[in-house]
Amino acid sequence: MRKLKVLVVDDEMPARETLSFLINWKETAFEIAATAKDGRDALDKYYSLHPDLIITDIQMPVMDGLALIKTIRQENSRQKFIVLSCHEKFSYAREAIQMGVTDYLIKDLITPQDLYAVLVKVEKELEEQKTVIPPGSGKNVPAERDEFDDALRNMALKTIILENVPAGAKQSLAERFGLNLTGHYFVLLLVQLDDYEKKKNILDYSAWKEVKERIYYAIKDALEGGLGGECFYYQNGQFILIARLEEIGSQLKFISQSYEIADRLHRKVRGAEKASYTIGISQGFYGLTDVPLRYREALEVIKYKIFFGKGKILFYNKIFSRLHAGNKDMMAKRIIQIQRAIDENNRAQLSQEVRALYREDVQGFMQYNYLKETNAQMYGLIAGACHASRITYADLFGCNYIPLHQLDDLDTASEMGEWFQNVFVHLIALKEKIDDKKYSRHIKDAMEYIAANYRRNIGLRDVAKALNLHKVYLCRLFKQETGENLINYILKVRLEEAKRMMLSTNHKLYEIAEQVGYPNIQQFSVVFKKLTGVTPREFRNRNFNP
Repeated sequence: MRKLKVLVVDDEMPARETLSFLINWKETAFEIAATAKDGRDALDKYYSLHPDLIITDIQMPVMDGLALIKTIRQENSRQKFIVLSCHEKFSYAREAIQMGVTDYLIKDLITPQDLYAVLVKVEKELEEQKTVIPPGSGKNVPAERDEFDDALRNMALKTIILENVPAGAKQSLAERFGLNLTGHYFVLLLVQLDDYEKKKNILDYSAWKEVKERIYYAIKDALEGGLGGECFYYQNGQFILIARLEEIGSQLKFISQSYEIADRLHRKVRGAEKASYTIGISQGFYGLTDVPLRYREALEVIKYKIFFGKGKILFYNKIFSRLHAGNKDMMAKRIIQIQRAIDENNRAQLSQEVRALYREDVQGFMQYNYLKETNAQMYGLIAGACHASRITYADLFGCNYIPLHQLDDLDTASEMGEWFQNVFVHLIALKEKIDDKKYSRHIKDAMEYIAANYRRNIGLRDVAKALNLHKVYLCRLFKQETGENLINYILKVRLEEAKRMMLSTNHKLYEIAEQVGYPNIQQFSVVFKKLTGVTPREFRNRNFNP
C-alpha cells in the first residue's frame, strides 16, 4: 500500500528533525517525503512532489506559513495542512482555521499521542475525499458551520485561559463569542481522565472523538446545573473549565460551592463515560486577568493524585497547606534495605521494603519532586544490579534501555512501587540463573551454610566439616570461584548484616555485635573499623540521624 507523502516546512532545522523523531512514522500511513526551510522552498517542492499532507510553521522568512497555505489553496482547495507553531495567539489560530487547516498544534506542547491522533484524522479526511458526493445530495453545511464556530469559540477560550493577554482583550473575546463568563468571581477546574493513555491506545480516532464529546457535553450539563461557565478539551485527557461562583464571604463558603460543582461534575462525567476522573480545583479569582495562574494551580494539584490515588477531588489551597517535610532518613534507609534485598536475592524482604517506601514513606512525605528523586535512586539500583551481575537491559526489559516511559504512564505512587517490585523480582530471577551457572555445587553449599550460621563463631574448619570436604581443598576452590578467601567472606556477611541492623533498627551496638557472631563489642568494633575505616558508632551517625 502506497504511503501518504508528507512535506514538513520549518525554518529551524532542529524543529524539522524533532518532528521526524517524535513518532515512529513506519507505524502510520504517512512518510516524510521532503522538508523545506521556508514557504518559497516549500512551493517549489510542492509542485514536484504533490504531497498528501503539509505540516508547516507559521512565522518563516521569505514566505510565511499563512501565505503558503493561501497560495496553495488557490490551486488546490482540497490540500491538507497541519499548522505546527510556537504561537498560540488567537489571531494566528483563527486565520489558520478559516483557511480550513485540519489542526493547529503548539510546538512546545505537542506529544507523540497528539501527532498520531491528528495523522489519523487527516487519513480519515483523505479517505472521505475519495467519495464523490452526488449533486443534490444535501451536504450538511449547517453542521460544518457549527463545527467551525465551535473551533473558534474553543480557540478564544484557550486564549483567555492559557495566554497572558490584557484583561480587556480577554473580555472582548468573551463578548464577541458569547462565552458564559459574565460575573465577577470564578473558579477553574481541571478534569483529568485517569488512565488516559490506556484508553487512548485501545480506541481508534472516531471512537476516541466520541468519548471526548460525551465527556464534554456531560461537563456542559454540569455547568448549566450551577451558575454556568465554559469548558473545552485541551490535551492528554484534560478538560479545562471555568465555573461562575456567587460572591464569597469566607473560605468555607468557597470550598463548599467549589466542591458542589466538582461533585456534580464527577457524577455527570462518570454517567456519560464510565471511567475514573481526578478533578483539580484552583483558588477562587475575580475577573479574567489571572486565569493562566489558576490553570497552573489546578494542573499542579492534579499531580498529587500520585499520593492520594485516582478519582479524587483535590483543592489547591488545601493540598499545599498539608505538605510536610517527612523523614528523609527513613526513606534513605529503605533504599539501603532494598539494595541489600537485591544483593541477597531476598524476595520477601524486597517486597516489604518497596511497599513500605511507596505506600508509607513517599506518601507521607507529600513532595512531588522528592518522588522523582526516589524514582531516580531506584533507577540507579536497577542499573547497578544489572552491571554487577552482567545482566543486559534486553534480558530484563526486552529492550536496550530502561523503559522510563512505562513509569511515566502510571498515575499513583502505589502503581510505581508495583512496577519497581516486578522489575526487581525479575532481576533476582535472572541473577539466580547466573549464580547457578557461576558457582559449583560445593561453593553454593558453602554460601548457604554461612548464611544460615554466621551468627555462630564459625570458621573454615566448621564449613569444611559441614560439607564433608578437606579444608585446604575448600579454601582453594572458594578463592578460585569467588575471588576472595572464605574467612573474609564470612566477615563480609557479618559486616553487611551489622550495617543493615544499624540503619534499620534501634538496637544497641553491643546487641548487634552479639547477633552477628561477635562475643563482645570490642572485637566487633576492631573488625568493623579495619574493614570500613570507621567505627560502628561513626557509621551509624553518618548514615542515620533519627
